[in-house]
Amino acid sequence: PVVIGHKSTGNLFESKSKNIKRLKKIIINNINVYRDKFYYDKNIMIKKFPKKYELNGWFISLKKGGQVTSHIHDGWLSGVFYVKKPKQKNLLKGDIELTSRYNELPFKNKLQNKKILKIETGDLLLFPSSLPHRVISFNSNYERLSIAFDMKPII
Repeated sequence: PVVIGHKSTGNLFESKSKNIKRLKKIIINNINVYRDKFYYDKNIMIKKFPKKYELNGWFISLKKGGQVTSHIHDGWLSGVFYVKKPKQKNLLKGDIELTSRYNELPFKNKLQNKKILKIETGDLLLFPSSLPHRVISFNSNYERLSIAFDMKPII
């Protein structure tokens, strides 16, 4: 769903780079904090939280006019680390929209609930992989760079 940009292939976390290894450790620590914060929640996502999992990551580079259309991920928990986000006059440009609207869902939801999260360089966002989301198009001449990932249970 990347428009005017590039998505890497393969698993970024297989890299031998010290910085990627450090980022993976930070992400794992934050996944543990996420799980622990909601430990007493009766939600099935928390009650059945996987004890063993793997991380699959990729980078997304967007150029002027770039966006990522509404989609979901293949995993239990997904996330994005924002490496670089250009400043915009309209603060919502280049931000992430979480929504109940997704064309591939088996029903048409008349309620179009949405929440736009203002993100900054250095932010790390975690969310359920099944939550539809998109990146709002932006007009900066500077690149928007992020690292997205999925936490997939190991059975």
